[in-house]
Amino acid sequence: MIKLQIYSLIGCYFSQKAELSIMDYKLGNKLEIIKVTDEEKNKYKKLNDMNTFPQIFLMNGKKKIKIGGSDKLENIIRIIKEIKTYEFSMDTMCLFNDMITNKSNSNKKNNKTKNTNKTNKTKKTKKTKKTKKTKNTNNK
Repeated sequence: MIKLQIYSLIGCYFSQKAELSIMDYKLGNKLEIIKVTDEEKNKYKKLNDMNTFPQIFLMNGKKKIKIGGSDKLENIIRIIKEIKTYEFSMDTMCLFNDMITNKSNSNKKNNKTKNTNKTNKTKKTKKTKKTKKTKNTNNK
C-alpha cells in the first residue's frame, strides 16, 4: 500500500503548513504524520539525510521515496489541482513532462557551470603561485 509519511517538527511553521495542506485530501490511513520534538530533531536529520523540516516521503511498502519539504509538497499539490482543473489529455501530460525535463536539465547545466568555474579558479591559483616562484628565483 502506498502512503504519505511526514516528519513534522513541533512548532515549525513549514511543518504545520504542510500538515494543513495535506489534510484537505482526507487521506485517512494513507497518511502518517510523525511528530518530532526539538530533542529528536538531529536524529531524524541524520536518519533521513535532510536538514530541514518537514521531511516528506512517499512510502511504497518498505521503499521510501523522498519528496522533500513543504515547497515540494506545494508544487505537487499545484500540479494535481492543474490536472483536475483541465481536461486530461496527452497534451497536458506532455506539457508537464516538458516542464519537469526543462527544470531538471537547467539544474544539471547550472551544476556543470559551477564545477567548471571552480576548476578554472583552481587552475588560475596554481598558475599564479608558479609565476610568483619563478619571479622570485629570477630576482636573486
